[in-house]
Amino acid sequence: MIFGAYAFCRDADSKPIYSFEDNGDYVLDVKWSPTHPALFAAVDGSGRLDLWNLNQDTEVPAASINVEGNPALNKVSWTPSGLHVTVGDNQGKIWVYDVAENFAHPRHDEWNKFLYTTQELRNNQVDDELEKLNYSVSSTSLTNMSSLTSTPLR
Repeated sequence: MIFGAYAFCRDADSKPIYSFEDNGDYVLDVKWSPTHPALFAAVDGSGRLDLWNLNQDTEVPAASINVEGNPALNKVSWTPSGLHVTVGDNQGKIWVYDVAENFAHPRHDEWNKFLYTTQELRNNQVDDELEKLNYSVSSTSLTNMSSLTSTPLR
């Protein structure tokens, strides 16, 4: 069963471009990296910290760790340098993790890759909506045809 899901949105009034559903518990906080365009951190109620790099993969996190004791993590934040991520639980405990420099700092092509990734996610969303629309139209056509054939002609 998937409890955790978070969406990557264009703006407040738009539908999500993509929904991430890798977590097994409620996702309680998500923050973008201050230095890398495609990197964000998420924490959940089972004590899991995930780092996602959308330029690498959109299906699974690039790195994950379970905090010892599996506390319900409800806050995540980055240092301005992007080299540390801090998580906190509902008991007031805080953990600070190092983020590898090559992971935290974007290469020169990361911004272009991220633009490509977001465009691909939008294209996939449009494809999914078209499939749903085609299925809906096909179902409606079949229903209309069956009602036509069940009426005797005179």
